[in-house]
Amino acid sequence: MAPDRPSDPEISEGERTRLVPDRQPEPEPRTAAAAQGRHQAPLAKRSSYSNLTPWVETLLFVHTYFAYTFVFYMLLLVFYKGYALEYPTGRQQREMLLVMIIPVMHHAQFYFANEGMGKGSQRDLCVFIFFCTCMLWILMYFLFWQAYVVPLESKLCFVSAVLVAAEGMCGVVNVLQTVTSRSPFTTQTSAVYLQVLLNVTTVAALIAFECMPEPEEEVIHRQNPRHLVPKM
Repeated sequence: MAPDRPSDPEISEGERTRLVPDRQPEPEPRTAAAAQGRHQAPLAKRSSYSNLTPWVETLLFVHTYFAYTFVFYMLLLVFYKGYALEYPTGRQQREMLLVMIIPVMHHAQFYFANEGMGKGSQRDLCVFIFFCTCMLWILMYFLFWQAYVVPLESKLCFVSAVLVAAEGMCGVVNVLQTVTSRSPFTTQTSAVYLQVLLNVTTVAALIAFECMPEPEEEVIHRQNPRHLVPKM
């Protein structure tokens, strides 16, 4: 063992006290635990979210390519029907405007779906569900209420409506997860429930309209589509 070093007699007791670094008082165990809990609480809430429908990412990827094809054919059919058929006043412009709105709605829908389902953001999920609801009503207009329904157009609109409805229900499942894992009823929670109710009602309306019998004129048009060919 090394011998103890003799203390320097020239260093006084006051200087020796100043050379010793001041020690900060250690926090009490309860205070430290409370501070650590405050820091870990937000992280725990974020980590508790998980996408309950992971397959929706593949569905969205496929839907992006289908959306480009869908909009392209819808524009062709609108121009063709405007040339071959006689529209009521202002009806063709209205339907063309709706077709031009569809790609904008699709881009917003895909963006908020990626942000909301990937990060668990309640606001992004609500915006995504809102765009899904609006898209369903636009597609239902082209399915059931537009001036002239071409068989190809009807099939494209039905497939697109089914895709949007499935994605919207995935958004509903994930946004309800964020509601149940947070604090009780608030204004934001009421907005979430309103969006969920509107989306579920819209999907139910789509199923109801699809199950209704077709009008007699539409059946005749589907069986004999030659009236859509312009006379030369």
